[in-house]
Amino acid sequence: MSRTTAQPSSLLIVGGGVGGLACALAVAQAGGRVHVLEQAPAFGEVVAGIQLGPNATAVLDRLGVLEALSQDAVFPNRVVLMDAVAETPITALDVGASFRERYGHPYLVAHRVDLHRVLLDACRAHALITLETGKTVTAVEDLIDGARVTCADGSVYEVEALVGADGLWSTVRRLLSDDEPVCSRYVAYRGTLPMTQATEHAEIDDVVMWAGPDMHLVQYPVRRGELYNNVAVFKSPSYIEGSDDWGGPEELDACFGALCRGVRDARGMLLRHRLWPMFDALPIGNWT
Repeated sequence: MSRTTAQPSSLLIVGGGVGGLACALAVAQAGGRVHVLEQAPAFGEVVAGIQLGPNATAVLDRLGVLEALSQDAVFPNRVVLMDAVAETPITALDVGASFRERYGHPYLVAHRVDLHRVLLDACRAHALITLETGKTVTAVEDLIDGARVTCADGSVYEVEALVGADGLWSTVRRLLSDDEPVCSRYVAYRGTLPMTQATEHAEIDDVVMWAGPDMHLVQYPVRRGELYNNVAVFKSPSYIEGSDDWGGPEELDACFGALCRGVRDARGMLLRHRLWPMFDALPIGNWT
């Protein structure tokens, strides 16, 4: 068995997604040495959009990456809530200049890939951060005054502190709890396509949220307004615990096909070959 020890007085972060990289950057800027392990062979993010309010953009500003993200982000004028049955507006929130002035930082929407990229670039440029890919963590141990992490390739890391940023099915979480994620019975379909291919209901200046019975649809532009992001979520009537045979495209059609034209048309902007079952990780009593 090979043994790799991260730099002295180090923090080891398992997971190189948005959360893991942001954590690494924050610790390094405070003077701590950080090592990040990513399971995938290369750092990357899912193809999807993300909404970031002033609480989040304030953090990105403090980390020094907000300006870089702003080059590709979109700053909407409004967030509009629509009735998915009647196709009528319910309410709208102005998130433009006055909103930014009140809260000190902007509300923006971005491609997750763009957000991940600016964080990754900043981490790569920081002398106190080291990054490794292709590292599948198989075991973690609490050493009282530190932690030991073992990977599938036999490498072992002994560090002063460990952070688990390894997602819903976290291996690090096993140190604290043996619980399992709980399925919400909801499933999501996503789709990001060129704005030129969007339907007539696409809105370049607003984030549009359609709400209806056991469903919602969120739509907004990303990447300088060149792409249109769509996320459709609905509760599956055929959910069976332990089964993967639920929430298929036929259920998407049945749910969205009964709603207004704007929602029905959105089905053509979704990737139908992949779905995301929605799970929750319940709160645990201790995090250390």
